[in-house]
This record gives sequence, structure tokens and C-alpha cells, in this order.
Amino acid sequence: MTTAASTQFCVYRPAATFQRPGKTCTRTQVKSSVKRKEVAGPRVPSTRTMRVEAEGGGASGAPSANRETIVLKTPTEVRNWSRKCRSEGLKIGLVPTMGYLHEGHLSLVRTAAEHADKIVVSVYVNESQFAPGEDLAIYPRDTPGDLAKLEGLCDVVFMPECLYEKNAEGELENQTFIQVEKLQKPLCGKSRPIFFRGVATVVAKLFNIADPDVAIFGKKDYQQWRIITQMVQDLDFAVDVIGQPLVREA
Repeated sequence: MTTAASTQFCVYRPAATFQRPGKTCTRTQVKSSVKRKEVAGPRVPSTRTMRVEAEGGGASGAPSANRETIVLKTPTEVRNWSRKCRSEGLKIGLVPTMGYLHEGHLSLVRTAAEHADKIVVSVYVNESQFAPGEDLAIYPRDTPGDLAKLEGLCDVVFMPECLYEKNAEGELENQTFIQVEKLQKPLCGKSRPIFFRGVATVVAKLFNIADPDVAIFGKKDYQQWRIITQMVQDLDFAVDVIGQPLVREA
């Protein structure tokens, strides 16, 4: 296994002022090497969070591997969970994945624990970024293995069946998609014209469902990371996007 500057994080904060329950945040765009970010404003921890922080976890300490992990299947379940956390003054971190997890993904989850109190990891193979004839059907999946690896590392594993409308033939009928016009055209965008549209759309959906304060992405796919940060800025999402060099297994 190799580690590429695994403690160097690029923090992107969209330039916007917005309201969160119990606090007002003004965010500016910042790029710096940091190990963690301080929690702004007062926070009222739950009993569960206090126990995690006492063991060295949560936004004010090192990551803990002693979280009580639950699996949620629907957007409504995740949204209700997120709102409950917010009512307790807790900060939420999101790590979007397509499953078949390796140590690189797990390093992103540990980073999220340095920046937030509660962690959501989504495991969802996003069909909207696959063109007809591409490798959706053979994309590797390992649900039992993914759940085993995430046990104790995060609070919620979000494993939806589908995040899009479909017709009777099983074809996508989603009528709304997000395109980051200029950034998606070069590089991979030339050969896979719908790929980044699908990525931006599913990430926006996950942001709306989980309502995170911070989201962690690997920077192995740099163009993808830039598209997400641009989308966050353009659409005024109240999310700090942190890009981390990915730890890869040899």
C-alpha cells in the first residue's frame, strides 16, 4: 500500500453567507494544508458524541473506530436522521462512494471524522454517469464487504436502491440534470459526454438528502473534484468540499 501525502487536504469553502440552525456562516475560498478544521460556534453534543470525543473522535479529536453504524435505504430516512443531528447542534460529514471499498475510501472516512461529529458514507453505483453500452452491469460490487469495512467507522451507511425516476422498462426518466458547462468539456468529457453530468447530479442529490456541512472527496480524479467544487460555488451549496490525495492499495 502506498500513501501519497495523506495528511495534506485541500479545503474549498464556497464564497457565500448562509444560515444554519443556531449559527450564521460566512465562507471564503481557501486552499491550505490542514489537518483539521475548528467547529464554528457553540455545539451541544449528544451523549453518544461526548462518548466518541472522550475516546478521541468527533470534530475536536482524532477519528474514532467505535461508532454505532446503521444502514439507511431511503432519502427520507437519511433526511430525518440529518435533521435530528442538526437539532442537537452536531456537524455532519459526507463521503460519497460507489462501493467496492478499499483503503483509499476508508482514509476519506477517517478524514471526515476529523471535521465532523457524525459521518454518512453513501454506497451507490450511480447509473446516470454511465452511457448506454458502458460498464454499469459489470461494475464491481461487494455489499457485505463494504458494510464490514465501514462498521464502527461511520454513523450511517446510505445504500439506496435508486435515486432516479424510471419508466416501466427500467430506463431513467429523470428530467433534471446538472452540467458544469466549461469544466466538463476537456479531458474525460470529450470521450464520455454524460459522465460529469451524472456525477454533478448525483452529488447534488446527496447534498440535498444528507445536508452535510463538509464532504470529502479523493483527488485522484482531479477533474471530477474541480467540477464538484465549481458546482458548490455556482449553486451556493452550504458545504465545505475537502479534497484529499487518495491512499491506494499496492
